[in-house]
Amino acid sequence: MTINMNKKEKDPFKPAEREIGIAFEEYFKNNKEAQTSVEIEKQMNDFMNWYNNERKQSDTNKTPNQMHKEIYGEDMEEESSKLEEELFAIAGEIFDNEIWDNVKKEVKELSKKETADYLFGLGFVAHQKMMDENIKEIEEEIKKDPQFGKMVLDQYNDKNDKW
Repeated sequence: MTINMNKKEKDPFKPAEREIGIAFEEYFKNNKEAQTSVEIEKQMNDFMNWYNNERKQSDTNKTPNQMHKEIYGEDMEEESSKLEEELFAIAGEIFDNEIWDNVKKEVKELSKKETADYLFGLGFVAHQKMMDENIKEIEEEIKKDPQFGKMVLDQYNDKNDKW
């Protein structure tokens, strides 16, 4: 199977989608089918590790992690850990500054079930605030680079057309 790496490709994600599809077939062609969700998760984690760290891409002859390190100066795992730390810090700040004092007052006289329900709702609210922060960052990037906005919108439309 060959990959058409047409330079005039309209969707910048299509070559990557083709590449990961080929890799998926390559990796799983001799694997037995997973029977449980734990097996599926393990197979997918193993595939992603293989794809990112061992399998060289057909167009660059480098792994995705090698390319990422060349461009950004660090491994994808390092960047992912930093991003995770940043997200936890944002969530902690939102919780500490905007939620915790009120929570203590609100749950003081509630049952355990009511407290659990209340905290679940707060988790949803905290998640929504984090998403709002992410949207603000994306909007700022779009203002700086309209082509980035077009790319995000095209990708969003392409995914929604498939559903």
